[in-house]
Amino acid sequence: MLTNIQESNQLRNRAEYRARLPDVEASTAYGNPALRVHGKLLACVAAHRPAEPDSLVVLVDFDDHAELLAAAPDVYYVTEHYVGYSSVLVRLSRVILMCCGTCSAWPTSL
Repeated sequence: MLTNIQESNQLRNRAEYRARLPDVEASTAYGNPALRVHGKLLACVAAHRPAEPDSLVVLVDFDDHAELLAAAPDVYYVTEHYVGYSSVLVRLSRVILMCCGTCSAWPTSL
């Protein structure tokens, strides 16, 4: 099992990789690694304790919120802290498993 520091470092490395995309920059939010587009928060490491380890907070259009949660509850979830916000928590391990077959750029392990 990884420590929180190791998890944070690995998520930061992913954030730095994703920041190579046009208009996406590595940043921080609440002292944790984050991605921003044109200065606006896109995603960050979930800092609130009830969030599962290795989760990201991803801002989504509020209209898509319920649809994501219903379509893939094994990937997307919310805790009481995030109810009412236009964001979902994403289990990175599930996204990586889904992506590994077609996207060699993502690491296969944490």
